[in-house]
Amino acid sequence: MSAPPVPLAAPPVEHQHEHDEPKNPADVLAAPLAGDPNAASHAATTTPAPVLDVPHDKRDPHDRPKSPADVVAAQAPHPPAPGATPIAPVQTTPGASTTSTAQGPAPTAPVDNIPKYALDHAPLVWLDKDEIFWPGNVLIHLQNIHPETALGRNLDIPKELEGKTGAALLAHPTINDGAVFLAYNTDPRTHIAKHIGTLTSAECKPHGETRKSDSTAYIVTVDKSKELGEGFVDVFYFYFYPYNYGAAVVGIHFGNHIGDWEHTMIRFKHGEPQAIHLSAHSDGHAYKLTCLETIDNRPVVYSASGSHANYPRAGVQKYSGVPGGPVDHTSRGFLWDPLKNYVSLSYSNSKCVFTPHTPWPEACASPFPTPDDAVSILSFKGHWGNAFADYRHAKPGKFLPKIGQKFADMKRKVTGDDHEPATQEAETEESTSIDQKYHKLVWGEGPTGPRDKSLDRATMNRWSEAVTETL
Repeated sequence: MSAPPVPLAAPPVEHQHEHDEPKNPADVLAAPLAGDPNAASHAATTTPAPVLDVPHDKRDPHDRPKSPADVVAAQAPHPPAPGATPIAPVQTTPGASTTSTAQGPAPTAPVDNIPKYALDHAPLVWLDKDEIFWPGNVLIHLQNIHPETALGRNLDIPKELEGKTGAALLAHPTINDGAVFLAYNTDPRTHIAKHIGTLTSAECKPHGETRKSDSTAYIVTVDKSKELGEGFVDVFYFYFYPYNYGAAVVGIHFGNHIGDWEHTMIRFKHGEPQAIHLSAHSDGHAYKLTCLETIDNRPVVYSASGSHANYPRAGVQKYSGVPGGPVDHTSRGFLWDPLKNYVSLSYSNSKCVFTPHTPWPEACASPFPTPDDAVSILSFKGHWGNAFADYRHAKPGKFLPKIGQKFADMKRKVTGDDHEPATQEAETEESTSIDQKYHKLVWGEGPTGPRDKSLDRATMNRWSEAVTETL
């Protein structure tokens, strides 16, 4: 008999939410903001290029800084969002720093401690002016979930884990499994998600003056000297959102799911940034740093409202390639500085192990992860949300295989979700009803976390070498 739901109160991670299959980088380029006097200069032009300084024969197939001074935001072409703190305008151009410091290549720091350059170039994130699903505190999120199987059944908890929560559960082999789903205790299908406070995570909305959020960012350094050559280090900046609110088509939001891990990755060579990857639907895209705006020498990333996909510009983002299909919206709404609340670890490609950097930072939020918590979060192999198994299994009704296939094709285009389901049973297109097919478009299964984001990649993107050089 299945055990009752067991709330978790700590960390995990793996698989993917940039779903699967790469798309053309041109689809992700941002449109200029309305009223921007330099709109013409923002016309999107892309030049796919091979991954920077990566020999093809080496591709792999498969302390804390002193609190930065308040960052000065780039000049906004429209007024800040209601409730957002007005920002002192500064002339900012893509690729140009707002500071005049000129430094030579930094020495390659050992990755058992976080390199200074990883902090000096850490991205800043503009959250959209209409955002209602904010970044979240992973530890709070885990207090509101219970582990389930891919079939939606409560997971049987070993006796030695009874009464334990959080990291203690996630580290156990029974829980830390790719077939485990961390289902939310409140079903968002029967309760409007925006009315579930723990999903909106309003307490983690960045503070207007300090840019600080109670959502802890996870920074991971990966030494790539064996894969790419001496001096190469990839730095991943992971951001967690409790809920993904999919883009709308004819008023219906598709691809909603619990748990949302997004990231940016900067590739450094001898301490100098070479290019940046921005996660988004179906992998995301890589760019030269000159494509992005900067503030105090730090790249600026735009997070889309609801979906939290990352882009290099504010505006309307056409990503699906489907005429009249879904679009993302980005704007200068609320500026988030992840360095105000972060932890950092290194990752070994050969051992598949996360190691906390030292010294561990003092708590910047409550709750704040311990080193063991962070390792458990990043090492979790399962899914960070519901399986919604009842939508993925046959029910009595009319079975229309051909229409079912069309629904499946539509879902891949609209949501960017091409990854294989957790079980073969989960996809029975020939024997699912029309109602199920519709709901499968609306509700996606929980994604996996950081461990599953191709930390060992040799290319800048997960499945593509393309690097956009100009916008």
